[in-house]
Amino acid sequence: MLDAAIVDRLFIYNQSVNAHARHNEWWEPRMDGLKQCQDDHRRLASIASRLTSVLARDRPPPASELYALRQELVSTLIRHLKAEDWLLYPKLMRSPDPRISQIAQSFVNEMGGLALTFRNHSERWAAYAIESDWPGYRRETAQLLIALNERIMREDRDLYPLCDGSATSLGVCAG
Repeated sequence: MLDAAIVDRLFIYNQSVNAHARHNEWWEPRMDGLKQCQDDHRRLASIASRLTSVLARDRPPPASELYALRQELVSTLIRHLKAEDWLLYPKLMRSPDPRISQIAQSFVNEMGGLALTFRNHSERWAAYAIESDWPGYRRETAQLLIALNERIMREDRDLYPLCDGSATSLGVCAG
């Protein structure tokens, strides 16, 4: 059985990310890349919420159902990471404000670890592995979703506002 504390923590994180996304809908993004990244965060939170519901089941769902959900998560995450790598981070790291460039660099350095963790998770948990160790899959996937949700919340709080304030007036995040 999935640890109740992990399920509770996932539920709290999903609620927080979804509430944060709703709260910031007033925010008029200053660049297309930023808007795409914010939209991706809302999509990722929604997918994570649906996957959390699946993880709450005592038995694995049909392989095709879980495959579709996992594929949606991975493809959205990959698109999001590429958007950040190509549209957001280079502009932030070229900022004349050293604080902005340092924050962006620290997020870039950290992201490699999360991307590798996702790749390893996907490779480890093929359909037969999930079927044979559903409790293990549930536990590891819940922990991965917690890490993803924490990352989304930190980006929304610490990174994306850099594109909305003085960074924009300096041309850092302009189109």
